[in-house]
Amino acid sequence: MTKLLSPAGTEETAYAAFENGADAVYIGPKGLSRRISKYEVDDEGLKRVIEFANANGKEVHMPLNIHYQDAHFPILMEKVARYVDWGLQWIIATDIGFIRLLREAFPDLHLCASVSCGISNAAGASFYKALGCEQFVAQLNATPEEIRKMKAAVDMKIEVFAHGFFDFNQCGRCWMSTYVNQKKTYNSDDAFYFQGSVNRGGGCYRVCLHDWNLNDPDNQTVREDFFGQASHQQYRVDRMADYVDAGVSYFKIQGRTYGQQVILEMVKFYRKLLDQVLADPGNFVPGDHFHREAVRIDALRDAQQTQRTNNLLRRAGIIQ
Repeated sequence: MTKLLSPAGTEETAYAAFENGADAVYIGPKGLSRRISKYEVDDEGLKRVIEFANANGKEVHMPLNIHYQDAHFPILMEKVARYVDWGLQWIIATDIGFIRLLREAFPDLHLCASVSCGISNAAGASFYKALGCEQFVAQLNATPEEIRKMKAAVDMKIEVFAHGFFDFNQCGRCWMSTYVNQKKTYNSDDAFYFQGSVNRGGGCYRVCLHDWNLNDPDNQTVREDFFGQASHQQYRVDRMADYVDAGVSYFKIQGRTYGQQVILEMVKFYRKLLDQVLADPGNFVPGDHFHREAVRIDALRDAQQTQRTNNLLRRAGIIQ
């Protein structure tokens, strides 16, 4: 049965997502996932969410999905042991060394290879299965046909984004944000990260989401909205039944940094859509009301995203 996986940037959002139809949430511990601490939760909050989920037939998937340094591992393994003792069953990871350590130390833990692993073919999936992962997040542009082929070739569960931002850089492999604003920062454990780098524990400045023109050496505009022409949102509304038929295990809603109300709008929308697909996957065709609702939610999400992007770019000194 395909499940719905919701983002949760706060403890309160996790409960609300469960109550509005999410089968699972992904929620990160402070300082250890691909978001700034504002959208991560402290250990006391995580304990409550994990216990609530387990008591109500729900799931918590914890993203520990940056590239860690040696100084991180003693803290990470201690924390994971604590989370597992509380009942955590799923971890989403990127760092191959960390994945190996997790599999050795916690043989019953469910491990999912993050989208930032860049898995786009069966060979890549097989590599992460050999490390100990039983599931992976497919790249955003993976089609139902590609999902079907990978699943037939490799015995793994596959997670796809219900919607997401697809750009010219493979998700998780972009350093544009760090390039325009490099600031090295040390944590209390002597591990460092670059602000602006989600790969090393900072927060992305979302440079590619701003309207930039491409200029020639004489500062004449060659092309307007240069990044915008290569970057776009992709949706699964029209082909959700095809993904279900291909064997997708989870539809993942993107957006831990969105406000709670926008997240809940997305959860309710995809819950209704997925329920109708699961009721009759062979004959499901989304009606106009689904497309109208998708457009409405997209406008809400875009408004938040534009405001947040501009605030981040101002904070980085990239725009005024």
